[in-house]
Amino acid sequence: MNDARRGRTIALAGLLAILALTASGCQVAPSPSATASGETSTTEKAESGVVGTGEKIDTAAGPYEKSSLPANDPAYSYNPTFHDASSGWTVDEASAAQKLAIDYMSKEFLDSTALEGGDAEFQNWYAANAKKYFSEKVIDIAGQNPGENKIILGNFGTNRLIPNLIHDGSPRVKEAHLGVTGFGFVNTPELGNSVEFSIEWNAGYRVDDTNGAAFVGHHTGMTGEQVLNSKYATDKLKDGSGENVYRGTGSANVMVTKDPDGLKIVSFSSKADFDTRDFANQDAV
Repeated sequence: MNDARRGRTIALAGLLAILALTASGCQVAPSPSATASGETSTTEKAESGVVGTGEKIDTAAGPYEKSSLPANDPAYSYNPTFHDASSGWTVDEASAAQKLAIDYMSKEFLDSTALEGGDAEFQNWYAANAKKYFSEKVIDIAGQNPGENKIILGNFGTNRLIPNLIHDGSPRVKEAHLGVTGFGFVNTPELGNSVEFSIEWNAGYRVDDTNGAAFVGHHTGMTGEQVLNSKYATDKLKDGSGENVYRGTGSANVMVTKDPDGLKIVSFSSKADFDTRDFANQDAV
């Protein structure tokens, strides 16, 4: 694990002038004793966007609609040009592995039921979903220290990355895009014969003025009212109507292996960057 993936940091300086939030996750995987083999192939990143799935989630804050990439999104399209026929994976198997990785990123990493919650919400989400996606080889590792492992976006420990979002029956996610930038085949005793996908993402979440101001205030030592009365928040954040968009970008490496019960994630690492300065000073949308 390199320093760029160590822990989770919040950089605060000059209030909103240069406020940024960064979350990095350690790799969830056994420590390999052998060097991973296989070359990473770079493929052209294809992007489309998430849509509502029709699935409604009821919460104490109100209902919202789950989001996901549509089935025909370019991010699901495996590029066989770079396929390694000697990898032990067929093109169909590698394509199915990419689908699993993208499904996980769009449905869970970006829009899990624990997105706005903390450690307790993470544990509830993990108990309900982990075995669907993660290999038994790492199931215990992935469930420990969620703020460090960072297998989904959320608020862990005392750090707050995601504000309270709008719950009005529509998706919390206003916009999101995912793209596969490369993949490679890996074979080690600990991880087995696996394929790793490098993925980039960007997303925008819907936030109303009150919760937006409270979130900015949390990270600047001000109350929500003080934020709204300050010079930092633009009219968009304090006009009392419509919605604001809290945007982030990031990347993830998702390694998929062949388990006895099907394809599963055996290693995961991620990085997320959100800029509260841009959020507070955003233009009208």
